[in-house]
Parts: sequence; structure tokens; C-alpha cells
Amino acid sequence: MTREASHYLVKSIVQAVKPWFQSEQIIAVLERVISENPKLVFKAGINHLMRVPRIWQNSEKFEAKYKFPGPRVIFINPGEYCQLQCDGCGTHDKSTEKLKLEEMDSIVNQAKELGSHSIVLLGKEPLHPKTSDDVYSLIDNHRDMFFFVFTNAINLENRFVDLTQKNANIFWNLSADGIGEYSERSRGRGSFRFVEDAMDRLHKAKIPYGISFTVREHNQDHLSDPETLKFFNDNGAVVALFFPYGPANGWYKGVMMTSKERAAFDERIKHIQDETPMVLINYVDRLKYAGCAAGRGHFYVRSSGEVLPCFTTSFSMGNVKETPLEQIITSPAARQFRELHEEGGNACLVLNLPHRIMDLARQQNLPQTDPTVANVARLIADDPLYRQEYHAGPK
Repeated sequence: MTREASHYLVKSIVQAVKPWFQSEQIIAVLERVISENPKLVFKAGINHLMRVPRIWQNSEKFEAKYKFPGPRVIFINPGEYCQLQCDGCGTHDKSTEKLKLEEMDSIVNQAKELGSHSIVLLGKEPLHPKTSDDVYSLIDNHRDMFFFVFTNAINLENRFVDLTQKNANIFWNLSADGIGEYSERSRGRGSFRFVEDAMDRLHKAKIPYGISFTVREHNQDHLSDPETLKFFNDNGAVVALFFPYGPANGWYKGVMMTSKERAAFDERIKHIQDETPMVLINYVDRLKYAGCAAGRGHFYVRSSGEVLPCFTTSFSMGNVKETPLEQIITSPAARQFRELHEEGGNACLVLNLPHRIMDLARQQNLPQTDPTVANVARLIADDPLYRQEYHAGPK
């Protein structure tokens, strides 16, 4: 494919991109991906074109029936297993629940009927040895669905690289908190070498991938340094996702960025986007322009089958092992959660309206799942220091 032809192909794709992205950067990144692995991009493009009619038809049918758009993305946690013990992780519990392959197959099939275009697999760790075989089969079974997989990279084996080349329906997001010791300070000694190994494996195969950063007080300057991003870009990463650390398990002093630091970090990322040949997606900035998608644009299915508005909430609206997904996301509880967005604006509801979320759970008599961010946010929301220095919502 000539450079001119690839440019016009990419231009047509970018028309659908949200205005909060730098479209010229997306064009440059996609041109690079096309030039490095045109076969993979062509296969991915054909797969997408083949499924567009199904997505549109089912989306329109859902919206005509319920008078609101169906979820674009479904998040699935295959199992409660992870090899790491990251500082401040909100999923430190001793549960050993996991979804069976047939249960995940059913969720994906139901997502297709709702008009969803993507599945996000995350954890704990979706590629843990206790779940990796089922994850492999799930992705291979549904070649007409696109999968975004967040992984600590420990078990991103050659078979997953080969699967990506074969199906062209996976985008890998490797979790790190920076380079070397910056990442290992929060994720554990020796953990970064697994990320480096996975980067090398994907780069040699010319498979584009992303890096998912948790931004904390100790690494905020490091992650907004162009040299840090250049390191990952030189090793094949084309997307960088920045997720500010939230007050999981009550930890926030000395770990979480203050509201002023989050605003400053956001400005630094915007400033360096033009000089960085990657797509930079800062969660804080995304919320400003696109708004929180919890309970409307996406839903989260736990390893127990419980369905939540997002993975930081802590109450169940129903269980897919007992109730169809469509019935759960159109329930009174789901409707009330959607209505909270009118009160909370574009911001994260869990961090800004924790009391209202917990009130909703009590009113609907929804069972609690675990002590995740929503519970913790409610408990610390009245902390004077938190409200003055860290809280993003109305004071």
C-alpha cells in the first residue's frame, strides 16, 4: 500500500474519532501501523466492516425499544486471580471466583445482540494461568468481536501473539507505572521485566499495543516526561492510557494526586501530545469531553457474574448467571444510575457523588459486592483534607 493510499484510508477512519483526540496524531500513528504491518491492519479493517451492519442494526433496535442507547462496551473480569500485589490495588481479596468459558461466551453473544462493538477483559489478571486458556478460547470463538485486554504481561505468551496475528481482533494494553523502578515501586520488584519481555515480543511481531499507566503522586512527573513516552514508543507502543489513582482501600494521602496536581498533569499531557508520536488518552480529560460512561456506555461483569455500572462501584444490579444482560441493564436500578449522570455532569460519579450512589443501592435493596472505591469514597468524602485537596466534585 502506497503512503498516499494509506493516508486517505486513515483519513476516512479518523472521521469517526471524537474531537478530544488529536486527529493528526492518530493519522500519524495509524500510518505507521499500516506501513509496519499492512496485513494485520487490512484483516482488522475487513473484520470491522463485516460487523458494522450487525452493530448498527442491533443498536438501533435497542434504542427504539428502550429510548436510550445500548452499551457500546462490556467489561468482563474472567477470574479473581493475579500474581502481583500492587500497592493500593482495589481488588485485594481472597476470592477464587471465575467465569466458565460457556458463561463468557454467553455474555459476549448477549453483548452482540445489544449492539456492543467491543469487549474489555481486565482483572485482577485475565491472563493468569487459571483463566488464560478460557480467555484464549473466548477471543478465538468470537472473531467478529473486538477485544481490549489489560494485562500485567506476565503470561502474554507467544500463543497470544500468534492469535493476534491470526484473528486481528485484539488490542493489548500492558499495565505499568513507568520505567523500571518507577513501575516496580508500586507493582513489585521484578515486575517490569515481564512488561519489557511482552513489549519485545509484540514489537518483533509488528503488533501495535498500548501502555496503561496508573498515575500516582510519585510518578506523575515521570509519566508526563516526553523521554518516558519515547521509551515506550520506540519499543512499539502506539497508545498511552493515563488513569489517575483513586482512593482504593482508603489510601490517598501521599499516593493520590491532589486536584491541582491532576489539573497540572492534564495540561502537561496536552502540551506534549504534539511532540509525541503516540495517542495519549488521559482519563481526566476524557471525562471532561465525553463524560462518564458508567451504567450507560458500558457495564462491568464480575467473575461472579454480577453486573455493575463500572468496576469501581460496589453493588450488583443482577447476575448474568440468573438473568439476561438486557433485563439487568434496563432495570429500575440501572435507570436510576443513568439519571445520576444529570446530577453529576461529566465527572466520575463514584468519586464525586459516592453518597448518592450508596443511597441508590439502599433504595433498590441492591446487594453489596466488595469494599471497592465507591464505598471508600463515601467514607472519606467528609474528610476535610480530602475535600479540600483531593476531591474533584462540588465542595
